[in-house]
Amino acid sequence: MPPKISKQTLEYVNRCPLCFSENVVFLTKRGDGLPVYQCKDCSFAFLYKRPSQEVLTSYYGSDYFQDSETYQDYFNYAQAIVDLQYCPRLQRLRKHLSDFRGKRILDVGCAAGGTLALLKEKGAEVLGIEISEAACKIAREQYNIEVLNCPIEEANLNNDFFDVIFLFDVLEHLKEPAVALERLHGYLVKDGYLAITVPNFDRFFDEGSQWVGLQSYWEHLGYFRSEVICEKLTELGFSIIEVHTYGSEDKNVRMAMMKKVQRKIRDQVPVFKCFFRWARKRKFSIIGEPNLDVRYDGSGMNLFVLARKK
Repeated sequence: MPPKISKQTLEYVNRCPLCFSENVVFLTKRGDGLPVYQCKDCSFAFLYKRPSQEVLTSYYGSDYFQDSETYQDYFNYAQAIVDLQYCPRLQRLRKHLSDFRGKRILDVGCAAGGTLALLKEKGAEVLGIEISEAACKIAREQYNIEVLNCPIEEANLNNDFFDVIFLFDVLEHLKEPAVALERLHGYLVKDGYLAITVPNFDRFFDEGSQWVGLQSYWEHLGYFRSEVICEKLTELGFSIIEVHTYGSEDKNVRMAMMKKVQRKIRDQVPVFKCFFRWARKRKFSIIGEPNLDVRYDGSGMNLFVLARKK
């Protein structure tokens, strides 16, 4: 069920957050009743009425990764999520980066730091940015990862420093995505890589308002199509290396059902929690890093973009 948001905690967005044009028009409504507008100049879609910063900060509190509709018990299965979702994304860089050793890597929205821990094992120098204090604590204490507990807009990092920046499932959460992308461009060295994943808004034009991205994920503030994000990246001084979609709604539903069964077993017999973690890690060590279910026809649930700083 969508959260109840009062009029007093909403703020209006009277210009496009991506190109700053005021030439915007109503497109549709989300399941929570908030209107989605589209820019007539750059085609970016965004919430015209969005939750205030106070509401968003509260939403990303200590329960976000534990009890929210999106992540539920993320921390208990953090390693599994890294194995099943993030490793395939890293694998896409293998064609361009033969080795992560010695590379300076920034992960924006690093959550509990599982991806960075994996890269650290491969010899990379890593840094994370994460707004969830609970997630930062785990990254520091469990993985010994340096993490900045702040929004990307408040991070003060050196320009021309990082070889690779990850922006996995983050850009759709940001109030000013254009500002964030411009800042990340500055942080990268020349020929450095920016890897982005966002929900694939092209699916909306096939499914309409029943698209899952408009019926859940209430913290999302913007919606990206491939041509929209690629055009913005090009404008900022990136060259586009790779674009594709991946994943399917049916697969997500099956995984959600599996998690529910696992939670039931785990709650009844706590030792199963440790067993599931061991089994996943063992399988991962045997079969190696899995590949993304790449869809070049644009039909996948999620959009992957790899860009390089010119």
